[in-house]
Amino acid sequence: MYQVNYLPWRYSLFRQKALLWLSQTLSLVTITFIICSYYTYHLAQKQSHITDQQHQTQQQEDLLLKQLDTYQKQKKQALLRYQHYSLYYQNWLRYLHYIRFFRAIEAHLPSTGWISHYDEIDNQCSLHLTLPNTQSLSFITNLKSHPVLASLTLSYLQQSKIDPSYTEVHLNGKSEEPEQWNEEDEGNQ
Repeated sequence: MYQVNYLPWRYSLFRQKALLWLSQTLSLVTITFIICSYYTYHLAQKQSHITDQQHQTQQQEDLLLKQLDTYQKQKKQALLRYQHYSLYYQNWLRYLHYIRFFRAIEAHLPSTGWISHYDEIDNQCSLHLTLPNTQSLSFITNLKSHPVLASLTLSYLQQSKIDPSYTEVHLNGKSEEPEQWNEEDEGNQ
């Protein structure tokens, strides 16, 4: 029998297997590294995208909060202006009411009569007049025909203590609301 030396062939086979195993391991490590690198890159891009979106969302939120703050300030200013003009308008209507009320009294008041006292509390007015004895009843009758003065009622009537030829007329009534006026009443003046 012949003896064959298999050592070089085994060494060569072992070397081939080692190189194959090494190349497969390096390929596996390289592929794993590439996959991990790609996944890390993808996660980094995703994180960057999320961060950008959060930054944009924060900017939009800040902008909306500034707009809301501006809107609140404008609303507050508009409300204050509205209250100011409303108060101004109410005062102006009250002023016009007084002018209208006293013009109506002046139209019916005799030239020798005068208003001695006027008071208004909680929409209730009190009017004290001093009139000549002969004209006090006609004045009271004329009040009932006038739309502005019709709400006044005679509280009491007495002879003047200062001059007996005059009568003191005391009228009370609910003050007319300026919103209740209409154009027809103003045309009667």
